Amino acid sequence: MTAVRNLAGWALLPALVVMQFFDLRRGLVGPDWTWSAFLVGYALVVVAGLPLVWSRLREVGRPGWVAIGAFTAVLAYAAVSAVVSGQSLVTSRTSPAVVPPDTFTGPLLVHRLVPLATAWLTMAAAVVAVLLVPAGQRLARLWWAAVALVLTSLVAWPRAVLVHDSPRLATGMGGSATIHLVFLLCAGVFMGAAMAGHRVRWSLVGATSSVLCVVLTGSRAGVLTLAVFVVVVLAWLGGRINRRLAGLVLAGVVLVGAAVVAFVPAARHVLVFGDELRQRNLATAWSVFTESPTNVLVGVGSGRLWPWYSFDARWYVVPWRGEVGSSAGVVLTNPHSVLLGVGVELGMVGLAMVGVLVAVLVWRAVQVWRRPVDGASASLLPGDSWRDGIVLALAAGLVAFAFDFYLFKNFAVSFWWWVCFAAVFSRAPSPSER
Repeated sequence: MTAVRNLAGWALLPALVVMQFFDLRRGLVGPDWTWSAFLVGYALVVVAGLPLVWSRLREVGRPGWVAIGAFTAVLAYAAVSAVVSGQSLVTSRTSPAVVPPDTFTGPLLVHRLVPLATAWLTMAAAVVAVLLVPAGQRLARLWWAAVALVLTSLVAWPRAVLVHDSPRLATGMGGSATIHLVFLLCAGVFMGAAMAGHRVRWSLVGATSSVLCVVLTGSRAGVLTLAVFVVVVLAWLGGRINRRLAGLVLAGVVLVGAAVVAFVPAARHVLVFGDELRQRNLATAWSVFTESPTNVLVGVGSGRLWPWYSFDARWYVVPWRGEVGSSAGVVLTNPHSVLLGVGVELGMVGLAMVGVLVAVLVWRAVQVWRRPVDGASASLLPGDSWRDGIVLALAAGLVAFAFDFYLFKNFAVSFWWWVCFAAVFSRAPSPSER
């Protein structure tokens, strides 16, 4: 059992590499599909891996299980809302291939339920993938995973330029508007490894490369999230090393970032402010949210305003500029924001559940921030300081949740997010706990 488990633990690296080179949103067969490669793949990981890690489930710890439980609860609530809320509000779209162009057929109920199941399996598969790795080897395994992600992104970049007709960095794992979160978390992995004394020089190279990759995506949300991360890290390190040195490093980061934006075409997108498509999407969403107290409290129903999976599944052909008409106004094919998507479709009830997940992560970040400088007494175990960099990256990455529908969509990026989350909240039990 141990040998099989250890061998299976290495599957994380090739799985991430495959995600980098292939768009796994597509179905396994045919142009019209319901079951994505993500759903099938993650389900196989959970079914095959759960028996191998059953004895290690207690390593996740109570805070981790609270967050996982909250996410499970919001998905279950979303599934119920999808069933009882009624037909989609979308009233126009580019014609699906299965009906004549002059008719309209609403999205199938299964298209509103499948992404919720996929979101849960994404989380579960990531937890299983982390627990397959022995606790003492998780830093090294995560480090090599981050290396693989950064290197393969650069290898895949030329192909992405041809596919997207844009110089901005993107991969099969995510477009330039979403992949930046992967690189931010890689930076957190490398930073934590360096602080723990693990391959210090190469970890610093990896952190620098990860930051550069964020900038090369040309994502305004990515640069904003990166700025938050850099400021948080330098403020945190300033009290532990030297405030003047931290200030100089911050100035250097700003100068390098400005130079990259000025001279690298792929990064100049960050200078373009404003987005009329998102503004129209937000205006319609706000009108739906405030239409009635019921909408504010429980939402209009999962997948009702943004039936995005019907577009991913090619039930609907993706419209030009990603806009569709609804009975409430023009919207994008997906909310492009966790705050917006959960708030409008699941109401304050859904936001409260997601808030539990966020609160657990913020609580962990506060623990890191308040830890004494000269000791590891607040660590889960001595030598666990490598988690600190990941915690700060996860906390800073919450900013990106306001700009894209992570965890509920973008299942490749979400998988890496959950891997980092599980690595932070898992530990080997102490002798007294065994």
